[in-house]
Amino acid sequence: MDTVLVVDDDDGMRLFVSDEFSHLDYNVITAVNSEEALICFAEEDVDIVVMDLHALKTDSLEILGKIREISHVPIIIYTANPDDIAMNVYDNIKILSKFSGITELTDLVQNMLNV
Repeated sequence: MDTVLVVDDDDGMRLFVSDEFSHLDYNVITAVNSEEALICFAEEDVDIVVMDLHALKTDSLEILGKIREISHVPIIIYTANPDDIAMNVYDNIKILSKFSGITELTDLVQNMLNV
């Protein structure tokens, strides 16, 4: 069973996204901010990360860099402002608007895990 780390400071969105992945038989762990995300990432065998960059207390490139030092797992930036983000600095990262819908997010997770 693949493990999804969901990072979002919005309780409702974090619960909604984690419930959707749980219903699709993913193991889901959640974090509210970058500190929790790094702890979860270090303690769990994470297969993919879904994160809202606005949930991070540190610089978004800093947290991505820390994850990349440890692993090359796929990362999806799930944000309300996708046009504000230039993530061509790191590999295996996709950006998806929160306005796209949950089906597009779950499909993207499946596609990135099956590559």
